[in-house]
Amino acid sequence: MPSPPPIATRFPLRVAIRRTGLSADLLRAWERRYGAVEPHRSPGGQRLYSEADLERLTLLRQVTAAGHGIGQVARLAEPELRALLAEPAGEPSRASTGSGGGESLERVRRLALASVVDLDDEGLETLLRRVIRSEGAFTAIEEVVVPVMREVGERWHRRALSPAHEHLATAVVTRTLHWLLDVPRVGPVRPRLAVATTQGERHELGALVVAVVGAFEGWRVITLGADLPATAIVSAVGATGAGVLALSYASVHAAREALPDLGLIRSALPPASLLLVGGAGAVAMADELDAIGCVVVDRLPALRAHLARVADAAPRP
Repeated sequence: MPSPPPIATRFPLRVAIRRTGLSADLLRAWERRYGAVEPHRSPGGQRLYSEADLERLTLLRQVTAAGHGIGQVARLAEPELRALLAEPAGEPSRASTGSGGGESLERVRRLALASVVDLDDEGLETLLRRVIRSEGAFTAIEEVVVPVMREVGERWHRRALSPAHEHLATAVVTRTLHWLLDVPRVGPVRPRLAVATTQGERHELGALVVAVVGAFEGWRVITLGADLPATAIVSAVGATGAGVLALSYASVHAAREALPDLGLIRSALPPASLLLVGGAGAVAMADELDAIGCVVVDRLPALRAHLARVADAAPRP
């Protein structure tokens, strides 16, 4: 068995961060969860990376930035990773005609709904990832994920779909959004964005959509989870220094029940903080929410515009 390279040829964590473009947290997660590399340890327990480790991590960053999930590629050999990078972007498939126009996206929506009806979770997830790669995350979320989940919800309420269908679709979309959150992004880092739902609102998909949009816009996103007391949300926002808090409500009932909590949150946040509220329930109660100082967001372009305005006004480091 060949002996390991001498310590002198290995590099500490700070060098790995600089050379690969990955954060310390992401490096540790890739090592711990996916076994992407196995760094040597110094006698004091410090991670030490070889040149081969740094080359592999750089390849993995490039591959995940191209839209591949880290869980799918972490253990691939370097030639396989380079082959993925050599694939043409936006490869045509049954999910896209290659035109990038409305007709192809309409077909994607039909195929996605058919996968839900067939309880084909693997087919649905493959389809969503393909359209994300070909059309981009923003278009895929706004033109496919959101309308498909809205249609699934409406069919479930009409009893045209069973709870199993709705749960399967929710699980697949949740996995896909978390996959997008795992993709490292390189560029200027924006301020902090906290994302959550208040107590009683257990539907987290809307909040995850906001988290993905914020992350792709360069924001440091803090996902607090669902069904949180208002005091816990205020405390977390204060502790993290988030300049924007985004909350989501799937139904009118949920938004109406949350009005007291939203009033408490708005009054407890600094006046300059932006409180964004989205989801079908929030849009239906826009007047009431506006009256207590919430900014209701109905589409992704509006969300991106609000985030850009806050980022542009933030002091530069």
